[in-house]
Amino acid sequence: MAMPSSPTEPRLLITLPNHLRLVAERIPSVRSTAVTLLLEVGVAQEPEAQQGVSNLLADMVFKGTGQNSARDIVDHLDFHGVSWGAQAGTEATRFDLVMLGRELPQVLPLFAALITRPSLPAAELEVARTLALQEIQHLEDEPAQKLAALLQAHYYGPVLGRIHLGTPQTVAQLDREALLAHHHAHYRPSRAILAVAGDIDLDRISSLVQDAFGQWEAGGQKPLAPQPPPAQTRLTHVPKDTEQTHIGVAFPSLVHRDPNYYVVQLAISVLSGTSGRLFTEVRERRGLVYTVFASHRALHDAAMIYSYAGTTTEKAQETLQVLLTELQKLSEGVRPDELERARAGVKSALVMQAESAGARCRNLAADVFYRGRCVPPEEVLEHVAAVEPQHISQYFGQHPPGPFTVTVLGREPLGWPEN
Repeated sequence: MAMPSSPTEPRLLITLPNHLRLVAERIPSVRSTAVTLLLEVGVAQEPEAQQGVSNLLADMVFKGTGQNSARDIVDHLDFHGVSWGAQAGTEATRFDLVMLGRELPQVLPLFAALITRPSLPAAELEVARTLALQEIQHLEDEPAQKLAALLQAHYYGPVLGRIHLGTPQTVAQLDREALLAHHHAHYRPSRAILAVAGDIDLDRISSLVQDAFGQWEAGGQKPLAPQPPPAQTRLTHVPKDTEQTHIGVAFPSLVHRDPNYYVVQLAISVLSGTSGRLFTEVRERRGLVYTVFASHRALHDAAMIYSYAGTTTEKAQETLQVLLTELQKLSEGVRPDELERARAGVKSALVMQAESAGARCRNLAADVFYRGRCVPPEEVLEHVAAVEPQHISQYFGQHPPGPFTVTVLGREPLGWPEN
């Protein structure tokens, strides 16, 4: 599949004098421009008593600067047709903007002020806190999301496995001083990646960013990254009176930098989708579930393959048995037709992402965070095209799926299946 191209090198990666990393890519076929700022701080870097501070601060950043109120910010962004959002995760906090390319020079200075000099008005804090507490409560009302959060905690341990929203107790105690301290310690250019993609002039983008972010003071040290505990076989039941039983299974996988990363990605794609192994075997042939899937979830230095199935209490034990069996079958390899289907799906997703300024911008920031460099879509396609069935057989033959961490959310506990 052809990718969008340019007669000249369409991207750059530089480090500004204050150590802010700038990655940019011109997409000739679009008129929009996206901006992503990724900060290397998330719930894993938070003090235990302040869990949720990253998420709350990300929301409060848009509430004003020294010169602009929250209303001023919203009016300015709306006037320039900007859509925006923010989210905090396990290891990073991300801010996203999308606009028409011509609006970037007017929007970037305000965005820089929000990131570097937010006013964090006390009058807005209680509203933001209330919304954060509602998010936590909403998680309790969504069993599938709750299961994913529980499984992450069971798999990654008490630090990397934290829920990014925090807890009701910690969020209730966060005050403006805690937000200011967190911002001062972690919102530093040396721990930030700014990505810009879309309708941009690569010859001008570095000066635009330097003008907007050049006064951002360097400083602050990146804390040591927490390490997950060794993976282990584990089955945990979390009682909950729900109509369905929700089953999550995780086992170790590869980080983005690993040479076999795309081998594993394609193997997981063989499992997923409406013609994938899990859907075919667990739903169509046996009628055990309505929803079943597998996905790859990676942190900077750890990763897992996550599988989910939602079923009835009566069928839960059989569902777990079949799910584990299908995961273990990866050691037996995949058929050429399965691999080609998976490859086509991955290629299509890559092409569509490359045509979206927002998706491409997020990918650029993630590439620099996880790999330390830009990864052109053409390079990814080459890796995907190079994977053969024997590569999957060889990898999973040497690294059989497991040990399995299993979490069950529902009325009844399940037993460990017998092989």
